Amino acid sequence: MRPYHIATLCRMMKNQWRKPEELAEIQNKKLRKLIRHAYDNVPFYRNMFMSHGLKPDDIRTTSDLQKIPIMTKSIFKSTSIDELTAQNIGKEKLKILRTSGSTGIPLEFLFHDYAHAIYKLSFARAYFSNGVGLRDRIAQIVSLHRLPEKRPWYEYLGLWRRRYLKSFEDPREIIEKLKMWKPDVLIGTAMTLKMLALTMRDEKVILGFQLKAIFSSSELLDRVSRALIAEVFRTKVIDIYGSVEGGGCIAYECGECGGYHINTDTVVLELVADGKRVSPGQRGEVLITNLHSYAMPIIRYNLEDIAILSNGPSRCGRGFPLLKDIEGRRNEFITLPSMRKLPPEAVIIAFHPVKGIFQWRLIQLDLDRIKVEFIRSSDFDSYTLKHAEHRIKKLTGKDMEILFENVDHIDWGATGKRKLIHSLVER
Repeated sequence: MRPYHIATLCRMMKNQWRKPEELAEIQNKKLRKLIRHAYDNVPFYRNMFMSHGLKPDDIRTTSDLQKIPIMTKSIFKSTSIDELTAQNIGKEKLKILRTSGSTGIPLEFLFHDYAHAIYKLSFARAYFSNGVGLRDRIAQIVSLHRLPEKRPWYEYLGLWRRRYLKSFEDPREIIEKLKMWKPDVLIGTAMTLKMLALTMRDEKVILGFQLKAIFSSSELLDRVSRALIAEVFRTKVIDIYGSVEGGGCIAYECGECGGYHINTDTVVLELVADGKRVSPGQRGEVLITNLHSYAMPIIRYNLEDIAILSNGPSRCGRGFPLLKDIEGRRNEFITLPSMRKLPPEAVIIAFHPVKGIFQWRLIQLDLDRIKVEFIRSSDFDSYTLKHAEHRIKKLTGKDMEILFENVDHIDWGATGKRKLIHSLVER
């Protein structure tokens, strides 16, 4: 982020307080510009528009986006970089951002300087909107591929100083580093924060300082984990919904409204089921259109996340609409033999009262078989697995076969994310 981007941040901070109709006008104006650019300069979109009999003027508002086919991760992966990249932007000026590959398909996206700045500023707005100050010190737990190459200019002025901690480090090492540096704010993935909280609780660790806030991102923050983190650290926990494809922060949690404000000045978010938009209160897959993705336009891209739009109005005065809930990745839902989908949070809550298991991961092998990898804790006994099986079958039905595998280590993979639930069932 460069010094002149401060003006952009000020404008973004102001935008959240605009009226919904003003934000809709900003969003539609940016959308029209993006669509025209994609048609004129990106081979993939020009060919796609022509094959469907579409012209840029057919897309005037976000409602018109439904005329455009959905972009899936597999389509994106199978399309060449040259076809997806704008021909009027020099590639030597572009930045590469990589996804973690938590859905099984790691991808690379190209951003020009301004879009990359928006990526960072969208997160900054979420932090500022939840009480973080310019002089606050931030500790951020990241995976290896997220470590920055150098410190930004503003840290040399004493602003938003950061220390980066590696997610694969032992929780005890992370805790010791936190105790030495005493940050004001802690940022990390939900499972990493949960492991820190469990270690602190079980080993009766006292930090010796008070955090202003904890921000969770990149993974599902379930109610059990949220309550544990808040209780152990004695501070508020704020969830942020973001992605590389979405250009940074897509939505951020608001304590007053009880949901997530959608950054409609940087992204268009749609929820669909079977390809059609759903109404507020209904569950749908998240499609995003990144309004600043000019180097590599991202239009109606399926993130494979499941969320629910809110029915209620904003109570805090912000004009941004609300997501009621973010339920997790599509491949984190358990598919029952009836084809009903079981959200991951229901499984996590079911495991919560089970004693004797330190860590676990649940894998759905097929429609009637589930495998649970687990690491024992000191209070494991003959009742532990019976209790766990009973709790799972209350959700899945008695005919589901539950296979338990006692392991010394759970291999979470190289993404830096700890996915508790993974379904191999094809949909």
